[in-house]
Amino acid sequence: MPKIVDKEAKRRKIQEAALHVFANKGLAEAKVAEIAKEAGIGKGTIYEYYRSKEEIFDSVIQFFMESIETSVAKRIFKVQDPRDKLKQFALGTIEGCEPFPPEIMLDFWTSIYRSGKTPKVQEILKHYRYVVQQYFEEGVQAGIFREDLDTTAMATIIIGLLDGLGLQAIVDKENFAFADIADKAMDAFLRGIEKDQ
Repeated sequence: MPKIVDKEAKRRKIQEAALHVFANKGLAEAKVAEIAKEAGIGKGTIYEYYRSKEEIFDSVIQFFMESIETSVAKRIFKVQDPRDKLKQFALGTIEGCEPFPPEIMLDFWTSIYRSGKTPKVQEILKHYRYVVQQYFEEGVQAGIFREDLDTTAMATIIIGLLDGLGLQAIVDKENFAFADIADKAMDAFLRGIEKDQ
């Protein structure tokens, strides 16, 4: 009986290997053969899934973002209060990053910048800002947040807050409880924009 290949698992294995290679070498210097070696498969097998190194790189970016989206979606499912949605968005983002070694992610973001792929990431960030902005809009409409709230700016601040805390978690992980600090930061932030009752 022929062996059944789990194509999705194999694709994930390639993406995980590629993440390490791109983080260490960057897009320009990375070789498909190195990705194959890291994944423990033949170079030809990679071409059964991807047409080029650039396509693998784009796939890795998508893989990382999907991990965050999945985690956030699980946390926000059935949550009604916009404040809770914002907190769960923050915690879900952190949770979605957990499978990826922090030091590898720092190098990977650098490789994205050097590769010229920033327009793709800009689109992703635009999407995340829009999602977060909707939570703020809900809070304003529900009378929870102040009416004069600049929801676009607030969304940008939340993304920046998480990025900044994430950087601290990478460089000082022994003394930094990312999820706990993020939760406290969100509590303080949300209290500051709530409408006076």
